[in-house]
Amino acid sequence: MNASRTSIMQLGRRRRALRGHAGDRHGAAVVEFALVSPLLAVLLVGMLELGRAFLVEQVLVAAAREGARVGAQSGIDSVQSQVRKTLADANLDEVSIVVTPSSYTTAPAGTPIRVEVSVPYREISWISPFFLRDYTLNASATMRKQ
Repeated sequence: MNASRTSIMQLGRRRRALRGHAGDRHGAAVVEFALVSPLLAVLLVGMLELGRAFLVEQVLVAAAREGARVGAQSGIDSVQSQVRKTLADANLDEVSIVVTPSSYTTAPAGTPIRVEVSVPYREISWISPFFLRDYTLNASATMRKQ
């Protein structure tokens, strides 16, 4: 009985000793947060940037498809204005639009009309990361003239 009482007392002392050091952990938590929070912030900003890039890529695809649809219809010669109107909703102004063939209004029926739309990444980026500065987002669509 005496041995069990002694071991219980020793266990109690150990718990009190461990509780005394628990207050020191609060400072460690602050240091750990200070080390991890910049990494989490960079990850968050990176996800937002890539999300924006995917959004703009989809807008470019929609604009190219709309331009090819307009170019494929007979007698309509406003492909670039249609593409610019589609891109205006997304506030994309600095875009390059290439229509092939250049004389698509006089092309015979069945001729493929290709519309290519591109924008430099630095024009759509919120923070312009250094590793994507020279990257260009491209989209194209091809439809046969009716």
